[in-house]
Amino acid sequence: MKFDRPLVLASTSPRRQFLLREAGFHFKIQKPEGDESFPASMSPESVPKFLAEKKAEIFKKSLQCEIVIASDTVVILENRIMNKPCDRNEAVQMLSDLSGRTHRVITAVQGVSLAVPKGSIVALLGSNGAGKTTTLRAISGLIKPSRG
Repeated sequence: MKFDRPLVLASTSPRRQFLLREAGFHFKIQKPEGDESFPASMSPESVPKFLAEKKAEIFKKSLQCEIVIASDTVVILENRIMNKPCDRNEAVQMLSDLSGRTHRVITAVQGVSLAVPKGSIVALLGSNGAGKTTTLRAISGLIKPSRG
């Protein structure tokens, strides 16, 4: 799917790249350079939205005609965010902690362009897997397809 403006995925996540490609989007990849800290007092459910907006803001200063899509995902177990594992041992421990236990996965997606007002949420997804269609519809609604 081609659009009248370039689409940039602000992520190196193979899964996010796969989802956009599967939906037919053409895009380039650019990793946001910035820290992923958030206020300690913030609720775990608010963190993905906060970080997705923070990542999108990094690109705001350098935008020309692009549409940038930034996102963040957290895994929450017992009201605690499970951070990305640093190594294989930590990954095994995390999977063991999650195994057989109810946990939540929340993803926030933020679009930014000169035509998208600051703070506009493209989509907020839940862990039921239904968010894929919602996200792609919301992203599609931001972009006017070009003809030809």
